[in-house]
Amino acid sequence: MPLRTEMAIAVRYLRPKRTESFITLIGILSMIGIALGVATLIIVMSVMNGFRVELLSHIIGLNGHISVYQPGQGAPDYAATLKTIQTVPSVTSVIPQIEKQVLMQVRDRARGAVIRGIREEDFAARPSLLNGLTSGALENFHQGQVIIGADLADNYGLNIGDKVRFLSPTASKTPFGLVPRAMVFTVGGFFRAGLQQYDDYYAFIPLEKAQAFFGYAPTAVDSLEITLDNAEAVTQAKGDLATLLPTFWVARDWKTMNASFFNALEVERTVMFIILTLITIIATFIIVATLFMLVKAKSRDIGVLRTLGLTPGGIMRIFMMTGSTIGILGTALGFSVGVLFSKNIESIRRFIERVANTDLFSKEIYFLSKITAILDWNEVGLVVGIALFFSLLATLYPARKAARLDPVEAIRNE
Repeated sequence: MPLRTEMAIAVRYLRPKRTESFITLIGILSMIGIALGVATLIIVMSVMNGFRVELLSHIIGLNGHISVYQPGQGAPDYAATLKTIQTVPSVTSVIPQIEKQVLMQVRDRARGAVIRGIREEDFAARPSLLNGLTSGALENFHQGQVIIGADLADNYGLNIGDKVRFLSPTASKTPFGLVPRAMVFTVGGFFRAGLQQYDDYYAFIPLEKAQAFFGYAPTAVDSLEITLDNAEAVTQAKGDLATLLPTFWVARDWKTMNASFFNALEVERTVMFIILTLITIIATFIIVATLFMLVKAKSRDIGVLRTLGLTPGGIMRIFMMTGSTIGILGTALGFSVGVLFSKNIESIRRFIERVANTDLFSKEIYFLSKITAILDWNEVGLVVGIALFFSLLATLYPARKAARLDPVEAIRNE
């Protein structure tokens, strides 16, 4: 029998008679199960990819790829070291900075904050800072004013031109004993980095102001933040730095500084992939039950086809094509839903939040202010391949049972 005839019979078996509607229902449920498993797996993996990339871009956008310093001393005379680091081919920028925890006072309220002092030109060169300015102007920073995280400012009800007072944990010696260092700044602007940790705690001031506030020499900073042309090339860059800098300099990369967080994220991602893949595999094996019921219902047809000369291999192919068609349709539906959902997930989130009047993605919990999904087509192909493979695998046993039916017994029992 020609292959196209076998395919026609397989397609016909997907539309059973009215008395076999239960088989149709089971087939539809198995297709929906596969579609849901594939779509969920694509969506979850895309969201986790987006979460990792967004989090990494925000962290690196404010901190750089490698931090260089001397333990216990920071960078006491950074100018010469900065020029040496700039000779490394993969280095795109080197930013000297001072970062300290302080107590921030506004009127009768106070809370902890983090001050970071950087040069004016470095502030302008950081896209995450320059593009994140929500109000105020860069000229205000040049004039020595403070740029505060938007959420931190909202907590105090601050406006441009307001005064804030910072108290340093380091003390100054006076005739009356040790007194905490304090400095008053004018608010020159607000920034939103998109990462709750920075929006709610950080404030930026010019480097020379930070040096004066914390009692540093004009040549001293806490660290040199290095940005590379490739975030994944930190190992090679650290090797180059080790050959250029004295041994008392320490270089820590973003992978080391955030190792526990990104390792936990990778473990969670792997576990979610395994769990959702198992759900998809279980859904594909509903095809087994569907085909067994179909073989039972079509036993007379099998006997007739065998007496007409169709080989056991032909019978097996017919039922394999029937079951595989369910798997292919379910996978195609899941692929379409998963890709469309992933590409529009932020719009969908906002719509659901408006309808339900609730916050589905709290930045205090998830660190980010929006959901980003990034489709990795290699992963999508793997998901589709797994679903199709197990859909085909699920057809083998019932199709083999159908092929081994005795045609005489099948017709006689009917």
